Amino acid sequence: MIDGAAWRGTGPVLDPAHSARVPKGTFMIDHAAKVHWDGTKEESGAYLIAGIGPATNIEVPKSSGPWAGGDPAAATIMLPDQIPWKDHGSFRLANLAGDPDKPGLFVQMLTVLKGADFTRPHVHPGPLFTMVLSGTWWVGTGNKYDPANLAVPLKAGTFVTHFGNRVHWDGAKDEDVTLLIIGEGPVTTARVDEAR
Repeated sequence: MIDGAAWRGTGPVLDPAHSARVPKGTFMIDHAAKVHWDGTKEESGAYLIAGIGPATNIEVPKSSGPWAGGDPAAATIMLPDQIPWKDHGSFRLANLAGDPDKPGLFVQMLTVLKGADFTRPHVHPGPLFTMVLSGTWWVGTGNKYDPANLAVPLKAGTFVTHFGNRVHWDGAKDEDVTLLIIGEGPVTTARVDEAR
């Protein structure tokens, strides 16, 4: 969830009274060919959805009940306080799905602490899709490295595509920034020669 909150349930009985609230910052996996449903109640909510296409929704017949419990195999839900953060000094990282060091789709969250050194100009082999969840992320492109004058501020709610083999650099200045990053592994980072 990137904003607000939604309510989620699993199994063929659509029963909002037995749904679970999933607030902003929650990470969810809807498992293939398993029945799940969702909606909102008193507040709106917004998802950022990623997956491997083609994507289809197959509606299944609703059961009239009574509620007999959901299907725990249908969805994995990590609430914000369950995100598996690991401290790496100037940043924190949480691998949510997949492995960026192996082939396949991966999803991770990254918090860059304010005042940490900007990355130097570099490239990745494939595209990375990034959503700024909180704070201001500063990004520059090209091999001229000048964070004070050439970095562009990207506020929370901004979606960024870093195309494969395109030079960029980034960091946080006056506040911590948290990013949601989606890509296809394996991901490598290669430094490039900087313009003088």
